[in-house]
This record gives sequence, C-alpha cells and structure tokens, in this order.
Amino acid sequence: MFGWSCTPRFGAKRRGIIPPKMQLRFTVRRNPRRKGGTYMFAKRVWFVTAFTISLLMVAAPATRADSKNEAHEAIQRAYARMDTAWNSKDLNTLLSFFTSDFVLISEKGKRTSWEEFRKNLSQNLADPIIKSIKSMTTIEKFILEGDTATVFGKGMSTMVIVDPQTGANNVVVSNSRGLDTWVKRNGRWLVNQGEVMSSEVTINGNPVQMPE
Repeated sequence: MFGWSCTPRFGAKRRGIIPPKMQLRFTVRRNPRRKGGTYMFAKRVWFVTAFTISLLMVAAPATRADSKNEAHEAIQRAYARMDTAWNSKDLNTLLSFFTSDFVLISEKGKRTSWEEFRKNLSQNLADPIIKSIKSMTTIEKFILEGDTATVFGKGMSTMVIVDPQTGANNVVVSNSRGLDTWVKRNGRWLVNQGEVMSSEVTINGNPVQMPE
C-alpha cells in the first residue's frame, strides 16, 4: 500500500493561500457558532496518501502455484487495476482487492484494522471536496515464497481538492514508498497487509507535515 487519504484544513487569515510547511490540524471547525465550517483536511490527506500506499493490490485468479514471473506480472496488473478503480472512485471494486483481515500500518507504526480502513475509504471517496484523483504504483522489489508475496514499491498520487469555503482548487501531491504483503487465497492474489515506509506530501507545491 503505497498511498493514503486525508484532507488539510483551509480558511486561514488569508483564505486560499497555504503557508509553507503548513502544520495540519484536526480541529473540525473554527467558529463555534457555525456548524461544520471546515474539514479535517489533514486527516484525510493522510488517509488517501496512506491508503494509496496500501491500495496497490488486486485479486488475480490462479489455479496452481505461480512462478515468480507469473506472480509478479499478476500483481503488477492488479496494481494497475487498483489505480484505475481509485482514480474513478470505484469503492466496491477497491474493497474487493483486500482480505477480510487486512491491516494498514502507518509510517509511525499506527495500525488500522480492515473495518476502520473500509469506513475511512468509503467516507473519503464520497467526500464532494475531492474533485479528482490520479494515482500510479510501481513495483521496485518482489519476493515470492509459496503463496505469499512481499512487494516493495512506490506510489504517486495527485488529488485536486476544493476549498469548501472559497471554492478554490488545491493540488495535493503525495509520493510514498511502502511494503505490501499479498497472499493467494482460493486461487486469487489479495493484499493482506500494507505498510507505509516513507511519504512526502505537498499542497499547491508547499510541503506539509502529516499528522499521526
């Protein structure tokens, strides 16, 4: 899983302008008299980037033990299909690519269960402020041991996110590296665990620090 999802917070004193090295916050609203004024943009950019890092897997049918080349090709095709589903916000297709005991591990070691991961993904893909998504995943190292494949890879995701207060478009770019564990169950390759090894995120070209 070499990517994830969160959404930074807008509406500083100069709306629409993101200060360099912006520290993302988790505060839901700025004005106590106004219900839901701002989004927890940071928490979601983190998830899309972390999620994209974990979204690098797809089911690949097979009826026998795959050779290393066959498994490598099947999983690379799966990543391509996952990217396509992610870009089109196809939730059902994305969910079908994971085992029911899938776990996502953040760069700081936080573990997210399958149930929580599925809930976060559903909420993020349904969020109207996410205007478009474009992601691409590449395998850098591939290790096969029986019906388990360990994949080191990198992912790049570009999202256009609309500031709900100003209507301005903001470009969020994440570059990540991660480690995915695939397992072959009932003749299909599925991702069982995704771990984010490193990540860099920018908003409108300015680097941001992601929350835990």
